[in-house]
Amino acid sequence: RLLIYLTSPEGAAPVAKEDLLAFMPPPPTLIETDRRPSFHLWNYTSFVAAGARAYLRLGDKDEEAAETARGGLAEAKKITTRIECHRVLGIVAKRRGDLAAAEAHFNEGAEEARACGLYLLELLCAQDLV
Repeated sequence: RLLIYLTSPEGAAPVAKEDLLAFMPPPPTLIETDRRPSFHLWNYTSFVAAGARAYLRLGDKDEEAAETARGGLAEAKKITTRIECHRVLGIVAKRRGDLAAAEAHFNEGAEEARACGLYLLELLCAQDLV
């Protein structure tokens, strides 16, 4: 459900927000699930990154999105997860009006992306700055 919700166009989600809210585990559970090596072994998407992005898209769950992203930054070794967590934290900071923190997160994500040669992710971080 989570991936279907995230990949559907805005406003045309085949999964209702209420259904996703009933399904969504709390941030600590997402972080704990992301620790399981089997998910990373098969190169599944990060539950932390997907969960944080879903909380953002739900609209009124910024605190849960930030908590999930902070947990991802604290524990993630996968660079794509780290970059997405920086982007989520930047978006939450921007929504709260803390532009300095938002800029810091977007820049950190862009620097990590550039260091690994993930230039398209660097561009996404730069786009978020605007």
